[in-house]
Amino acid sequence: MKKLTLALIFLIVPLFADEVPDQDLDVPYEPSHPKVVEAMIKAAAVTGQDTLFDLGCGDGRIVIAAAKLGARAIGYDIDEQRLMEARERAHVAGVESKVEFRREDIFKADLSKATVVTMYLLDEINLQMRPRLFRMLKPGTRVVTHAFHMSDWKPDSFIENERARDHKIMYWVIPASAGGTWTWKAGGQDYRMDLIQKFQVVTGTIRSGNSSANIETKINGKSFTVDATLRGGKETKVSIKGMIDGDRMTGNVETAGVRSALDAKRTLTNPEGKWRIEMAETKKVFSGNLTLVKDAAGWTAEFEADKRYAITDLYVWGDSVYFRVPILGAENPAIYTGRLQNEGTGFLTNDAASFTTSFTVKKAAK
Repeated sequence: MKKLTLALIFLIVPLFADEVPDQDLDVPYEPSHPKVVEAMIKAAAVTGQDTLFDLGCGDGRIVIAAAKLGARAIGYDIDEQRLMEARERAHVAGVESKVEFRREDIFKADLSKATVVTMYLLDEINLQMRPRLFRMLKPGTRVVTHAFHMSDWKPDSFIENERARDHKIMYWVIPASAGGTWTWKAGGQDYRMDLIQKFQVVTGTIRSGNSSANIETKINGKSFTVDATLRGGKETKVSIKGMIDGDRMTGNVETAGVRSALDAKRTLTNPEGKWRIEMAETKKVFSGNLTLVKDAAGWTAEFEADKRYAITDLYVWGDSVYFRVPILGAENPAIYTGRLQNEGTGFLTNDAASFTTSFTVKKAAK
């Protein structure tokens, strides 16, 4: 959703945003209060080292606010009138050299150079944009939205703002890929960590010998931290503070009170190919075949159950996968989260039916 148009003669700042109908746009034009703009920029901690992309930039006020802090800023919109206003405002603000305004479809724009992305769109547009954010943005990129959410990708933080729609601004950080099996040595012992990822949340186990612990933690960009107490054999406290870079995690690990350097490596099952997902008998309707293909553009997927479904909301983190299938209808998707191993497991959730159940997964014969 775009921001308030400022006339060249009169400046109108309402107490709250009043929607201005615009029948030709996917997202109605609506103003954002200057205090909301200020709060969004502050939430993202924008500096002169950043490149900010504003999707649906309207009159350019977020772009201009970022440029005033020294950031390189680019605004995208399809409304040429708004873009003309944005360019004029940037000229008046003296930041023309730091900004660019592009008339371009945000679903076709190359977002890969952004370190900050801001949006004031709609819930359904955010959900459509979500896979592109994960596919194109680097881990650590900050994302800030005014009011509208990202479905089950929960924000890393909420910012209350009385001038915002529903008083909400939301903030996320694109997480690194952590799903899979990680191994390392510490204190003369071998350790193994098996992780399933769902956006910034990872769950799984840490094992060493006969001792193990279940874990759940959040990734902050590339930063991974977890504390666990392994039990079942020799009880051992393990604390990890690491940074993920591809298939390697480095940092520090403390085991039984002794700190040492962490150098963990990830080994993966190749998730490409066909997988059979089998539900318990009572949920057989959700069983099916998942086909994953990777090319230069990234991952594509198809799920075959009662019929074939092209998967548009797909995420692959190592050999951990998340995807949604509208078996019960577009408004009621089945959400699959699990690891693709030769023989693996995962979980199916369906919010409307309020259930979570497990499934097994096997690599199908070629």
